[in-house]
Amino acid sequence: MGGDGLDERVFATVKRLMDHGKGAWWLYLSRCEACGQHWLVAQEERIFDDYFLRRLAEDEAQSVISEHQWPDEFITYEGVLRIGQKLSSPCRFIDPLSPSLVWTAKDLRQERPDITAEEIAWLVGVTELEAFRLLSA
Repeated sequence: MGGDGLDERVFATVKRLMDHGKGAWWLYLSRCEACGQHWLVAQEERIFDDYFLRRLAEDEAQSVISEHQWPDEFITYEGVLRIGQKLSSPCRFIDPLSPSLVWTAKDLRQERPDITAEEIAWLVGVTELEAFRLLSA
């Protein structure tokens, strides 16, 4: 949302209601206190440093709240990074073994053990050789 404080202004009224939990640290449900609209929020702070939001219908929000039934869009970290690649640009790290890159590579491998270094490289914006190094770190 930029460095001009837009995110603070948006989230001044959009309040977090419920975290997904279960290892999905990036995902939560919010509600705008001004208009009552529910939002599914993926806060990706490692690679893209972006928020990805989807407006939820009232019945979808109630399914999350009462049944812990979350929409699929942001349910995996890999999926969030894929959306990030479509809508944004990954941050460029000075340190090729930055902890954020290492954690992300390892989380992706844990989430999907058959993910390739080439896929990880594309998702985090590094070369395939750098992805191998991240996995070995």
